[in-house]
Amino acid sequence: QVQCYGSGPGTIYDYGALTIDGDEYVPFRKYAGKMVLFVNVATCGGKPGPLLTHPWLCLHAELNALQNELGPYGLVILGFPSNQFGKQEPGQNSEILPALKYVRPGGGFVPNFQLFQKGDVNGAKEQKVYTFLK
Repeated sequence: QVQCYGSGPGTIYDYGALTIDGDEYVPFRKYAGKMVLFVNVATCGGKPGPLLTHPWLCLHAELNALQNELGPYGLVILGFPSNQFGKQEPGQNSEILPALKYVRPGGGFVPNFQLFQKGDVNGAKEQKVYTFLK
């Protein structure tokens, strides 16, 4: 059983995040009227194992396919890298996109969904939007 926080005031539109390169703060109200999927992602060091509690964390290609298929119907995928699950994202923000392009999944891969800066999704330093989502 998971102990969740009590519901708080407001909506996801009261929050926002910095893009992976840190160049832009994106207020989530930009996505009003859309179906928004918040996904904790990781570049991954290999196949999901016992420490990787969510095997979909490293499925960037599948997230691209989902965005392609359902984006025209209003789906927006927002990716939040974190190193909290099996240490699958140990690098800096500046290393994440090159790692996706050249290593995993590689082959020149570029995500077609918005990636935000790496941060915690649990604990004392968790990103505020994750506190709200819980």
